[in-house]
Amino acid sequence: MNPCAMCSILPLSAFVMAVAAAPTPSAPMNVPRGMALVPTGVFALPFRKDTAEVRMKVDPFYLDKHAVTQSRFLSFVEANPSQARSRMPRTFADPAYLSDWRDDSSPPAGLGNSPVTRVSWYAAKAFCADQGKRLPTTAEWEWAAKSLPPGTDSAGLDSSILAWYAKPSGDRLLAVGSGSMNGNGIRDLFGLVWEWTSDFDAFGFAGLNQRGVGDSAAYCGAGSARAVKDAGYATYMSWAFRLSLKADYSLGSLGFRCARDLDLRGRLKGPGAMRTFPPPVLKTLAIPDGSLYRVNSRWMRDDGSALQLADLRGQVRVLSMFFTGCANLCPMLLGQLQSLEQAMPDTLKAKVGFVLVTLDSKEDTSGMLKAYRKKSHLASEHWTLLRGSADDTRELAALLGVRYTPKLDDGQMGHTGLIAILDREGRMIFQVPGITDQKAFMAELTRQVFFDRQEETLDLQDGMRRAGIRNGLRQEKKGDPNPDPNRGTGEPQRK
Repeated sequence: MNPCAMCSILPLSAFVMAVAAAPTPSAPMNVPRGMALVPTGVFALPFRKDTAEVRMKVDPFYLDKHAVTQSRFLSFVEANPSQARSRMPRTFADPAYLSDWRDDSSPPAGLGNSPVTRVSWYAAKAFCADQGKRLPTTAEWEWAAKSLPPGTDSAGLDSSILAWYAKPSGDRLLAVGSGSMNGNGIRDLFGLVWEWTSDFDAFGFAGLNQRGVGDSAAYCGAGSARAVKDAGYATYMSWAFRLSLKADYSLGSLGFRCARDLDLRGRLKGPGAMRTFPPPVLKTLAIPDGSLYRVNSRWMRDDGSALQLADLRGQVRVLSMFFTGCANLCPMLLGQLQSLEQAMPDTLKAKVGFVLVTLDSKEDTSGMLKAYRKKSHLASEHWTLLRGSADDTRELAALLGVRYTPKLDDGQMGHTGLIAILDREGRMIFQVPGITDQKAFMAELTRQVFFDRQEETLDLQDGMRRAGIRNGLRQEKKGDPNPDPNRGTGEPQRK
């Protein structure tokens, strides 16, 4: 069997470690139907020997006893037709979305009580929000999976997981509840399907350093080569699979279940702070598929004013994600963006806007962003600085393919670098981890500014001539006392 086919988002027993787990809170009076209480605890990420151990505290929460079934998801689709197979925007799901359904309202026959699969992260999030719930975090999922079935030790659990990996997948999934129940009363956390988590990509890289460069050991199969025992091998294969996932993936072996918060007094928290589904129809109806602006989220500028992403429509944008306390990668990316801005002629600069979105929704207040703007000399007419809720930030990062970890003890967070060009409709048409070739980036930016998608009246050379650019670089002005001999001063040569 192909090792990558065995990779999973499944957290294994080797992933988590109890550290002075607190007692289970007193039993709440209103345990949600079909859910189980998971007590507080701490889990440790399975980093390699040459990296520091990272532990994360998990507060008590509720988790569904079973994965979401085909029949339950059908009820959701019937109540929310925008989630039907034929109507799901490709922004939020790949073509495999619900591809095992015969049509928009016909799941596979006889599998109503089997877990729904071929559902993207966005659709899973939407389902949970519709129920007044949410997807569990990776830390919560890992901690819930640590609880062993009665009469099973860690070695036995690891052996059963490895046996599941080696078992060929069948055409028909078993019904939920077919597997063993763990100590928290939750079933099928392994042995049936892999499951989405809200921050599925936060821990998908083993060695992401502060420059945002992923260690090669994070990729499928590479990390497992360093495992020292069978359980370690399975863990790293699972970890590597996370790195391969994208939020629009709809895989036949990937399902989900939902979670709900519990306050410190052991009482159920209401869903009031959660965004209900479907989100309000705001300004996205006429926005084309594939656009980031289809996301109905609200953001705050550094001056305290609110906007939707759709408000950015109509101008070509250069976008990146950062946080103000970043010590290495973000200053490097900002320097590249400012160098790009300085190299742009005024005719091009007037038609391009720069957007910086913070990853740190907690610490980067509007005031912090305003101070960052002043310190970095970012002109308000060209630069937009945004902050959003933790959920909206995670959603936008998933759309962009930006991966980031929670903030660590030193105030830093591991994250990947991205600089993207968005067209006037918010479609990401060019992206790089950093601008190492300013010439190529400038040429693509010029193409987007001066090339009309609908009328197709200008070619790249015409656009560069209008912008005063030759071969992607700004031309010297006439009479420049120190002209660069490597830069052209006339019109671009035509063949």
